[in-house]
Amino acid sequence: WIGDLILSKSTANEAVLWKPCPERRKDAVTVLRRYALPATDIWFLRFDVDAQEETFVCGNTKGRAYVYDIDSGRLVAEIKLLRRRKSPIRRLAFSKNGSSIVAACSEASVWRWDRAATK
Repeated sequence: WIGDLILSKSTANEAVLWKPCPERRKDAVTVLRRYALPATDIWFLRFDVDAQEETFVCGNTKGRAYVYDIDSGRLVAEIKLLRRRKSPIRRLAFSKNGSSIVAACSEASVWRWDRAATK
């Protein structure tokens, strides 16, 4: 949950931000935004939302991760594992202050990326 909205990822190579609308019908929803997530067509790929609920990150089966701004839908960053590594990134997590992202891959490796300092 992000406030009263839900962010979900399926095997359709996208994440969807949607709002339940029980006032219309019990199962009614409104899709607010779609985020392209190439090569995420397997079930066990977990995403994470930062503590401020401003960005989310999701890995894929080719060793890449995508960071999106939730409100604008803009792709903020595309992160790649080292050149010859293409292991699926199964789980990602933001640090508490959002300055780092940690990833766990299928091959039992763990990676960390630190956000570049801005002036």
